Amino acid sequence: MRLTSLPDILRMFGPMVGKLPAAHLWYLFCRMFNEKPHRFVGASRKAGTVRINTFFPPYPSPAFDRFVQAVIARRRVPFSTYLAVTSDCPFHCGHCSYGRRPARELSRDQVIGLIGQIKALGTCTLGLTGGEPLLRDDLAELVAAAKPEMATIVFTTGYGLDAAKAAALAEAGLDCLTVGIESSDPLAHDAVRGQAGSTTTPRPRRRGCCR
Repeated sequence: MRLTSLPDILRMFGPMVGKLPAAHLWYLFCRMFNEKPHRFVGASRKAGTVRINTFFPPYPSPAFDRFVQAVIARRRVPFSTYLAVTSDCPFHCGHCSYGRRPARELSRDQVIGLIGQIKALGTCTLGLTGGEPLLRDDLAELVAAAKPEMATIVFTTGYGLDAAKAAALAEAGLDCLTVGIESSDPLAHDAVRGQAGSTTTPRPRRRGCCR
């Protein structure tokens, strides 16, 4: 941890002082010690917020407050939850945990209902994955449904990502977009993805035609 980050860390976890045993606070400090918090600057809507890492809610935010309150109350909640919103994907990566399951996709209302249930459990960070979540036309709506109580991450291969989709996700309040990169060598990248030309981002094929 940089010394310049220490004031941010103290502000973030200060509300826990006196409300948690010293051993718990020491554990949190040790977990944060090797992190490199980043403060956003400029004119963006994220200006002034601090991110510890991709999987931790930004500070300040309702999601971060929810985390702190749960820790202080010692509630047993799923602090992070990952939801596969589709099994569709143009690629066939051997490491995919969802790729060999039967092709299926819940409706918009079903997924939003699930997000509501996850939120009710006390989750602070929601990851939307697949398959390839960018194939869903309603992905920005799903992100918006998680706000403001949960921070959101989208895990994607980058397939079909363009400025319009990025802007829509940002407008919906997406906190983090994680794009998988398998190799700096295009051929090695293709070998992992099981698809030639996987380093490009062509116009997505219509749903149902990806396999």
